[in-house]
Amino acid sequence: MKKKKNLVIIMLLLLVTLVLSLVAFSHRPHRGDTVESRQILLDRQTGNGIGCHWTIVTEREVEGYLICGAYSTDHQAAIAIFKTTGKNTYEVMAFASHDQNEVMVETAVMDGRVYDLVWFCGAQTTHAEITCTIDGQEQSPAVYDTSEMELICREAPAKEYAIRAVYFDEAGTRYESR
Repeated sequence: MKKKKNLVIIMLLLLVTLVLSLVAFSHRPHRGDTVESRQILLDRQTGNGIGCHWTIVTEREVEGYLICGAYSTDHQAAIAIFKTTGKNTYEVMAFASHDQNEVMVETAVMDGRVYDLVWFCGAQTTHAEITCTIDGQEQSPAVYDTSEMELICREAPAKEYAIRAVYFDEAGTRYESR
């Protein structure tokens, strides 16, 4: 009888430990150290406004920042920049969203450098051409492979310039930035 009582006490202690562990794990702060955690941070960033239930589909590291392309269940696309806040922890530094069918062209400053961020998630494309106009002179387009829906990040070519991005699919359909 005493052995049964001890066994029941041990089982109860294990059950309580398991429940407390699950509760502690489910309430841990989202540190941005995984894609899933960054998606939750994006959900919190947008609250109940535009964009919900974000899915990150592309990421790249630039100057210690994580730059992400994401889409939401309500047909929004976003470019988000996560800044490190310590060892393997990140917070949302910048966020911009548009309709999923729009080519996104954003500018970001990271460590004192200006970058162009370009992304399109509205259709499967093969390549993009980015053309800049500097001092009234249109430059030759830079061509990027977009077959994997990569986010384009490039250092700005000048202090003042205009930028245009055009994506192309296999059929030659053009998707242009505004």
